[in-house]
Amino acid sequence: MSTTQPGKLKPIQETSAWQDLQAHAVTLATTTLTELFAEDTDRGSRFNANSDHIYFDFSKDHLTEQTLALLLELADTAKLKPAIERLFCGEPVNNTENRPALHTALRSAGHGSSGVEHEVTAVLDRMLEFAERVRQGEIRGATGKPFQSIVNIGIGGSDLGPRLVVTAFADLHHPELRTHFVANIDNDALSSVLAQCTAETTLFIVSSKSFSTSETLTNADAARAWLCDEGIPEAKVNQHFAVATANNAAALAWGINTEQVFAVGDWVGGRFSLWSAIGLPIALALGRDVFLQLLSGAREMDKHFRDTAFADNLPVLHGLQAIWHI
Repeated sequence: MSTTQPGKLKPIQETSAWQDLQAHAVTLATTTLTELFAEDTDRGSRFNANSDHIYFDFSKDHLTEQTLALLLELADTAKLKPAIERLFCGEPVNNTENRPALHTALRSAGHGSSGVEHEVTAVLDRMLEFAERVRQGEIRGATGKPFQSIVNIGIGGSDLGPRLVVTAFADLHHPELRTHFVANIDNDALSSVLAQCTAETTLFIVSSKSFSTSETLTNADAARAWLCDEGIPEAKVNQHFAVATANNAAALAWGINTEQVFAVGDWVGGRFSLWSAIGLPIALALGRDVFLQLLSGAREMDKHFRDTAFADNLPVLHGLQAIWHI
């Protein structure tokens, strides 16, 4: 855990709260979990926390009431509460790039009044409309056939989040759309996917915030060449691409139609990007309603994180316990 205002607070490891926690860890190290349960038969009913839809049982974690008290004291020492407020208020909390981390605005689309939230809502509406029109067969490929294969080309946060969600909810997929993910620059990664696709019915999603990631652009160029080799006229190849990026000019220069470029804010961190236009493959595979439910669940947890006392706050408790196990 870092301090919330670098230069104004001493390093957390130098605080008495941290040192007290270290001393407690040494003392507790000789006590087994079995002994903790034997000493406290109500442990299972007390070491837990709830949000509206999530039950967090940490009774089998190696900690005590004193441990929790010391961890909560550490959170207060680190000024975690005001740091959370700065996150939600859009202040620069990304110290490396001196930028805000506004992923919470992605999850509050349609439920906030700030300029960023209006911008997010506009992109979300466009993205979901595009996804539904593809799913319903209204948007088609160059030869007029509906799309049957979606291939997401991206790496890191432009791959992992969408891949996770699409894989986790496989039972909710559109029955006539297969979704694939290509991240590796190794030719086998793309070629093995293309072997399962037909050019006329394949839509590629190029996901790159910068639209300069070499692995992603190499695979995108290879996908374009494959379409041409398979008989798609070069002048119509762009009908088989959509892009999620913060670099609109580069996407247009690459040949993508304006209506199939979806903006990603440069304040979107990779690990949170699935809630942005990077989540287009999720919307295509699972549909508008499921994507909105996904946002709703995240928004619910954001509210819980911001408003709930730390002693009952799931993300805070989970994070503090991660520190406990350093």
